[in-house]
Amino acid sequence: MAWLGTNTSYDISAPPPRIEYKTMRELSDMMYGDIPMKNRTEILAVYSVKTDTIHLGDGFAVSDKQHQAILLHELTHHLQNKNNVKVRCSLLYEPEAYRLMKKWSEDSGIPYQGPGELTIQIRFSSCPEDD
Repeated sequence: MAWLGTNTSYDISAPPPRIEYKTMRELSDMMYGDIPMKNRTEILAVYSVKTDTIHLGDGFAVSDKQHQAILLHELTHHLQNKNNVKVRCSLLYEPEAYRLMKKWSEDSGIPYQGPGELTIQIRFSSCPEDD
């Protein structure tokens, strides 16, 4: 959280989110609902605003720097929530979380494994109802 406090203007004094482990299937179902399995991409973590919980997949390894980058992404969503950031749809929370994940990866000397800037701009710049 300290890194996020230094690299954002967010107030980081709120209590941290709860952490729960889920099976990879449970995480996938939380994220994708009724979308068929063949159309889903693998995810390792999900933040729930409703329960203020970061759900980590059972494959999450706290010592793995790439997994730490994913956790930072979810912590960004927690801070967005606690700092009352408002956007038109949930997709618009993603660009900041990915950009911070990229900066943290670079600062930590590991390769960034999220989407590129162009993908972020295309995929997360508008809400589905804008189409």
